[in-house]
Amino acid sequence: MTSSRRIVLAGMGLVLAAVIAVVLVSDPFAGANKPSGAADNAAGTSLATVTRRALSSQTPVSGTLGYASASSIRVPSGTPPSAVQQAEQSVAASEAMLQSARASLSADAATLAGLQATLSAARDKESVDCAGDGAAESASTGSSAGGEDASDGS
Repeated sequence: MTSSRRIVLAGMGLVLAAVIAVVLVSDPFAGANKPSGAADNAAGTSLATVTRRALSSQTPVSGTLGYASASSIRVPSGTPPSAVQQAEQSVAASEAMLQSARASLSADAATLAGLQATLSAARDKESVDCAGDGAAESASTGSSAGGEDASDGS
C-alpha cells in the first residue's frame, strides 16, 4: 500500500472514532430525554368513540400545505353557492312533503283498518243470517208473499 492510502484510511478511522464518541456521549437512544420537537401539555389522555357520519358542509379554500413539500390544493370550478343553496331549499321542501305524506299514510292506514273491521263484521253477520235450514227459502217466500200482498191490494 502506498502512503497516501494509509493517510486516507487513518483519516477515515479518526472520523469514525469521533462519530462513535459523539453518539456515546449524547446517548440518543435513552428514554429519559424528551425529543425537542414534541411538547407535553400535561393534560391526561383518554379514549373516545368516533362515529362516522356523512359530510355536512364543504367550504372551498385555497392554500398551501407545509408538511413534506410545498403542495397546492386546487378546487375545480363547479356548482355555484347559489345553486347549492337552492338545492338545499328543495331538499327541505321535499322532506316536509314526505313528512306530510307519511302522516296522511298513517291516517289512511287507520281508516282502512276500521273499514276492514266493518267489512269483516258485515260478512260475519251475513254468514249468521244465511245459516241454517230453510234460510234461503224464507227469504224468497217473504218476497213472494210481499208481492202477492201488493197484488191483492190493487
